[in-house]
Amino acid sequence: MFDLKKVKNLIFNALYYLLNMLFPLITFPYISRILGVEGVGAASLALTTATYFTTIASLGIPIYGIREVARCLGKPERLNYVVSELMFINAISAFISLLLYFIVINSINIMSDNITLYYIAAINIVLSFFQIDWLFQGLEKFKILAIRSFITKLLSITLVFTLVLDSDDVEIYVLISVIALSIANIINIFSAKKIINFKYKNLKFKKHLKPIVYFLSTRLMSTVYTLLDSVILGIMTSNYFVGLYTTAIRLVRVITTLISSATTVFFAEASRLAEDKSIKYQALLLDLFIFLLMLSLPIAIFTSILSDELIYMFAGKDFMSASLALKITSGLIVISTITNFTGVQILYSNKLEKKVAESLGVGAFVCIVMNLSLIPIYQHNGAAIAALSAEFSIMLYQFYVIYKAGISFSFIINLRFLKLSSACAIYCILVLVCYELTEPLTLIVRFVILTLFSLIIYPIILFVFKDKLLVDIFSKIKL
Repeated sequence: MFDLKKVKNLIFNALYYLLNMLFPLITFPYISRILGVEGVGAASLALTTATYFTTIASLGIPIYGIREVARCLGKPERLNYVVSELMFINAISAFISLLLYFIVINSINIMSDNITLYYIAAINIVLSFFQIDWLFQGLEKFKILAIRSFITKLLSITLVFTLVLDSDDVEIYVLISVIALSIANIINIFSAKKIINFKYKNLKFKKHLKPIVYFLSTRLMSTVYTLLDSVILGIMTSNYFVGLYTTAIRLVRVITTLISSATTVFFAEASRLAEDKSIKYQALLLDLFIFLLMLSLPIAIFTSILSDELIYMFAGKDFMSASLALKITSGLIVISTITNFTGVQILYSNKLEKKVAESLGVGAFVCIVMNLSLIPIYQHNGAAIAALSAEFSIMLYQFYVIYKAGISFSFIINLRFLKLSSACAIYCILVLVCYELTEPLTLIVRFVILTLFSLIIYPIILFVFKDKLLVDIFSKIKL
């Protein structure tokens, strides 16, 4: 499973996602203290709303584009036309999306009251058709994406600490957040020109429209249950509760995205092996599933137990009311990792894209109903419960689809999964014991001790259980 090329791609892809997450992860503790809960809530609502329309503008191209580019390997002329056609379609959709965005932000009071923030965030929509990460992912050029992310994030972090100095700098913070993505998109084009000879004549768009619309529906459903909770929370309560919820969910999304980044690297191989229903395909699924759970389970346990410490270090004492929301959403670290695995490696690979859209539709419905029901009562904690419920419903539906399609559940029903579950149960007990023993200490000291304890004890537990994947990795390291 982990040959040298795959290891390099895993590292660069993980760096790409990690660097994309570093901007909020590094700056948020500073921003939360400077802007306060209200400022963080206002900025988050503006950027989240713009993200919705950026998603609409991108159609389904970020996913569809990877697949189509991969099919053009060794066919440079065909690749030139495919990329040119998809970018032209994206440009038209970006213009339409921008018009819709302006209508919406001028129609909702909480948005029109901070209209400047939303005008700044609109830059992301304008430049969305330059966001062609799918080209480099399809060509497996993960190194380019990692280097680009490093440059743009370093610039953004420098600007935040230099220019955002008091609570009145909310607009500056939103502008810097927008600049980070805009510069990345512009670099994309210059990098692409070294690979692609853009075409302007004899372009054929019709063949792309149906699959693009289909992938868009999948992407929209995904966006709904991951972002709509913040919007509903802002409309039904206030920026204060949005700020609390954003603190919890942002930390969880950073972790989940980083863990799930591995699925992108193995998507092409899984799609190829799935056609023959080969034993190698089942082996790949098992190894990847165990690998993902080996990362997500202990991190979820750690996040739940040390939620107070994480909130204090990540955002400060003013955000301590977000601790319970973090405990609740820590379950997303495992569940989202599983749904990403089943959706990409199993359903997409077996050409069951329709079922992925259906599962996301179920999740979006649960998300909306639960948010409308729970936010008036529990505010940000209600939004956290809704997010967890939506993701859990997606997982159950995808398991049902896998069962109905006759696809083997051997990646779950096996001794290795049971051994890993047992190892994580032991880890959980030991961390809880250590947590209780360190109760008299300060939050920061307690966090440091529990982190070091986890980094030592968890690998030891895994080594005792001797999982095949772990043994293989260690043997290659020795070589």
